[in-house]
Amino acid sequence: MEVKGNLARLLATENLIVEHRQVETAMFNIKDRVLTLPMWDIASPNVYDMLVGHEVGHALYTPDEWGEDHQVPQSYLNVVEDARIEKMMKRKFPGLARNFYDAYQELHTQDFFEIGDRDMDSYTLIDRINLYFKIGLHAGMIIPFNEKEKTLSDMVSQAETFAQVVEAARQILAYTREQELEKIQADVNTDETTQSGGDSTEGQSEGQSQGQSEGQSQPEDADEQPDVSGAGSDIGGINNLESETNKAFSEKQRQLNSSHSRSIDYVEIPPLDLNTFVISNKQVMKDCSETYGEQCAELFTDADKQYLEFRSEAQREVNYLVKEFEMRKSADQYARSSTAKTGILDTQKLHTYKWNEDVFKKINIVPDGKNHGMIFILDWSGSMGSCLHDTVKQLLNLAWFCKKVQIPFDIYAFTNDYWYSKSFDYTTMTRDKSYAHHKQVSGYVNVEENFRLLNMVTSNNRNGKDLEAQLKNFWRLTYGYSDYSRFKSFINYSQPPGYALSGTPLNESVIALTVLIPDFQKRNKVQKTNVVILTDGEAQSINYLMEYKRGSYVKIGRNYIDNDCVLRDRKTGRVYPRFKSSSYQADMITSIFLQCIRDRHPDINLIGIRLISGRNLSNICNNGESKISYENIQKQWKKSKSVELVDFMGYQSLYLMALDNLSSSVDFDVDENATNKQIGAAFTKSLAKKGVNKKMLTSFASLIS
Repeated sequence: MEVKGNLARLLATENLIVEHRQVETAMFNIKDRVLTLPMWDIASPNVYDMLVGHEVGHALYTPDEWGEDHQVPQSYLNVVEDARIEKMMKRKFPGLARNFYDAYQELHTQDFFEIGDRDMDSYTLIDRINLYFKIGLHAGMIIPFNEKEKTLSDMVSQAETFAQVVEAARQILAYTREQELEKIQADVNTDETTQSGGDSTEGQSEGQSQGQSEGQSQPEDADEQPDVSGAGSDIGGINNLESETNKAFSEKQRQLNSSHSRSIDYVEIPPLDLNTFVISNKQVMKDCSETYGEQCAELFTDADKQYLEFRSEAQREVNYLVKEFEMRKSADQYARSSTAKTGILDTQKLHTYKWNEDVFKKINIVPDGKNHGMIFILDWSGSMGSCLHDTVKQLLNLAWFCKKVQIPFDIYAFTNDYWYSKSFDYTTMTRDKSYAHHKQVSGYVNVEENFRLLNMVTSNNRNGKDLEAQLKNFWRLTYGYSDYSRFKSFINYSQPPGYALSGTPLNESVIALTVLIPDFQKRNKVQKTNVVILTDGEAQSINYLMEYKRGSYVKIGRNYIDNDCVLRDRKTGRVYPRFKSSSYQADMITSIFLQCIRDRHPDINLIGIRLISGRNLSNICNNGESKISYENIQKQWKKSKSVELVDFMGYQSLYLMALDNLSSSVDFDVDENATNKQIGAAFTKSLAKKGVNKKMLTSFASLIS
């Protein structure tokens, strides 16, 4: 369906929205530019392409006044307009002529027009015209036309505008009425001759003729004779005339839709208001200062001490990452360098002018590297509690790296606790009225009003002391989760309101990137943005808005995204595969949203860091198609407790890391009474962990350089 949708957009030469639904006939919404196609899943490729080309012809050339009352039967307009738009489509795309030829020939063999062995002369003119333009030439059929009918057929062939279509249909209708009246008159005359011919004599005929001419006598059964004018007006009524072949084709076309096809609900990413869901870094710092004021300095003595120790130790890995980044960036620049002549003579080469034509100075041009930027999205859910502090350590390393190479960055934590905590009024025990991040439109993916992104750390403020304060608050926010026993009581180490660990609005965070990335690029004037998402599990369920009727009212309700839903993106025109239904459906939904982000922003790197336990390795690998075998993934996992999967589950690179392998500490610790064997094992382990860290950092540097 996506391929046929792309075909429709290419033929229309515009970014149409193409929908496949369980409808009987194709439709085109001229105002919204939405082309709705039936799910012709029984049709052959040729027939499918012909039908798509036909409907695109209506989208391109059939005007708004199509639906007006033109005092012509709809089937007459259909036949003439079909001939016009198919002619114009074949003129615009000559390659389509073969598709139309083969498709109509195939449909004729299946008797789509229900011709059978019927004599062509028995059809009205509109049907013969329909057969002539659709299958007459293709099937070798001889369609009879008299001189007047040939003129009307030529009018259809020469119609270039819709006004000419209406005029041709009206003249065909008028001609058909005349033919029907003549048939009725002929039938009446035949009946009269049959009824009186057996008993009449020459004298009676002469007398009857004379009496009638003189107006002196009438047949006794005159009232029982057919009323020719009345019958003619009834036959000539618009509602009593239609094209048999057009009706037959429409009925047969419905049979191309499989009765087993599932319906599709199209969902779209809504336009979001950035200011409604982002909690600025200024507000985060204010919330932290209100909780972690001077009165709490003694409480954080141990935490701040360990922060300083970690910052000192982390410089080795930060420096290594900086070195890798600069080396790869320089190599990339060198690969794109070029040599150009300056037009200035090189005096050191003048003596070679007899055998060397190149006596001019040259210059080596090295293009400037692209400006980089980093966006980090951190999982702030309850399941991250045991590993959150170690995850923050990794983020701090990357923040110091960005600072050192002067890369602008933002660190966000996603949560659905902030709004609940901040909006509740304890004096009245009520919550402030909720508001939405986007308009409530049927078909929009619903971003819940409680979703927030906390801007924990940002490089926007170039003040070094301010950045250090942000990083220290970030450390303090998660230090308590590493070991509650370090504090006299957990009550004394309460989080600021709204910063408690919550659910997992990962999908909402991915959707938020549609406005977060452009805003970040505009603020920091970067060309290449790297987005890193750190999480330990799949996203919570997400729903979409849909219309439903309650009595005489139509309201907007919510329904969960499932395998009957398809994501459609108006920005890129892409229609994505169905959201797959499986035991890990949440991961599949997220991967489609991630792919949508990559399609909207092809200049970004989308990197995932997934914290897992070994028993979940196979489940995650089964959710996507990896470029390396699962056997090799297992070997790498057993060796290093981490693995990189390239172009997997919507990410350019997805790093799977063991939950207990996050700490960056690689100290060589042994007991005082350790044996030589124990010392050797500890040393080997420390070297292995250093190697793992370096391998991960090298791979990361290659992605962002």
